[in-house]
Amino acid sequence: MRDFTLRKKVDLITCNFDSINHLLKYSDWKLVFKNSYESLAPGGRFLFDMNTLFSVNNYSYKTKVVSEEGEMQFSVEPKGGNILEFNIKSQLGNSGDGISAKVIEKAFEYSRVKKSLKDIGFSRVVIFNKDLGVKTNKRRLYILAQK
Repeated sequence: MRDFTLRKKVDLITCNFDSINHLLKYSDWKLVFKNSYESLAPGGRFLFDMNTLFSVNNYSYKTKVVSEEGEMQFSVEPKGGNILEFNIKSQLGNSGDGISAKVIEKAFEYSRVKKSLKDIGFSRVVIFNKDLGVKTNKRRLYILAQK
């Protein structure tokens, strides 16, 4: 998502399910914004959602699911520095053939994101659902930026 080029301009680009939060450097976020802007037709829109600072610093969750066919363990924990860590372990059957994975997400301040989008050239930057607000206790924000 940091580096893409489209053959023709499009009216809409989306980045769903807080995917952008997997980019751990803010300079990479700005590359996504720039590439999206350059790939949009005039009036085109870039729609994405992002986890907030509140979410990555306060959200935690653990679960274990067991069935006859295997088990899965899933945990989410804040790690400080605006980082949220996901740990996933799964085992299928009794073969001992399990896998584990760690996924990291990072959040940045909404005001910084909004400023970057405006600096790149987006004419309007709004929260898609006004009921979400920009309050610090929200887990996710939906951003719509118009070229």
